[in-house]
Amino acid sequence: MAATTLLSTVLVLLVTGTLCNRVLVLLVTGTLCNRDPIMLTVANGFRHTNHTYSTSVAPGGVLLGAMKQLQKDDSSFNFTTKENPDYGPFLVSVNGVAGKKGDGTYWQLRVDYVNGSSTVAQVGVGCYIPKPNEHIFLNFTTY
Repeated sequence: MAATTLLSTVLVLLVTGTLCNRVLVLLVTGTLCNRDPIMLTVANGFRHTNHTYSTSVAPGGVLLGAMKQLQKDDSSFNFTTKENPDYGPFLVSVNGVAGKKGDGTYWQLRVDYVNGSSTVAQVGVGCYIPKPNEHIFLNFTTY
């Protein structure tokens, strides 16, 4: 009975597109699915410093999850977020540097794609879904 319920749930998730193929492999085989590698660069143009980290994200997972994992794994990386009820979490500080309304500074999310193009993300760290091997920049800048 429990196996039938689980299988029904998996089929519903597959039909609705909520479940990735790798998670299905995990459910069927009991083995952990691979994580997708990404690069994360913290760029502070005011101090002319950049620090790049190699990390990974669950397939179909959001950037915030990869950042939380990186924060656990590497003590040189830390960040804080604040929850906005309409737009979800947004970055407040990265590596001890916080944006301030008074001086118009904030953390911008920019993505360099594997094909060489680049764009400023139109969503925050709680909604952005990185693709394998993307290079993501957290830019401390002004608006």
